[in-house]
Amino acid sequence: MTKLEFKLMQINSFALLALLLNEMQTNYEKYIDIQKASTAILAIAGTQYSISTYLYKRYPNVAEEIRYIDWILTTPLLLYTYWKLANVHGYKSDFMYLGFSVVLMVILGFFAEYTTENSYFLFVLSFVPYLYILYEIKQIQKMFNDKNMSDHATLGNFFIYGWAVYPIAFYAPDTYKYTLYSIGDFINKGVYSMFLYKLLQN
Repeated sequence: MTKLEFKLMQINSFALLALLLNEMQTNYEKYIDIQKASTAILAIAGTQYSISTYLYKRYPNVAEEIRYIDWILTTPLLLYTYWKLANVHGYKSDFMYLGFSVVLMVILGFFAEYTTENSYFLFVLSFVPYLYILYEIKQIQKMFNDKNMSDHATLGNFFIYGWAVYPIAFYAPDTYKYTLYSIGDFINKGVYSMFLYKLLQN
């Protein structure tokens, strides 16, 4: 783990918890389920980065690996916020399939990163559930565009382009890998939550 990653961990810890406190001061009754999921995401991610910062000098490997505990909890919640936003505006689908797909994707990614055998195969296999996620995101974006809600459609790009940081980081050298993970987490949780709340205000 590099000093840059440690600094990013510190920044993520403070920034995500600050966003959490800001979100807790607002209440949109129509979108209460989305709010609950969003605050949970920031609480989990902010706590994870706080713990990782503490563990950095003592147990650096643990500080890196507990990231997957964060991801197994927050990635389904992230998808849920966008799916629920679409659901409120008339999108009809069952979230169970999306939730199962994202959990499977994270589990396969974990084993691909921390097992020496079949690592590449598991990495490629993790794209199968991700392709289904992309299909659903595109369907949601199409619905929003058909309703002339382009800002809502644009929010889905976090799952298309923002999540692309993680497979890039997966095969990056260790010097850059965890730095990219930290940047990706802030973009896809912190920045995403800011855009999401801006939409909820309208």
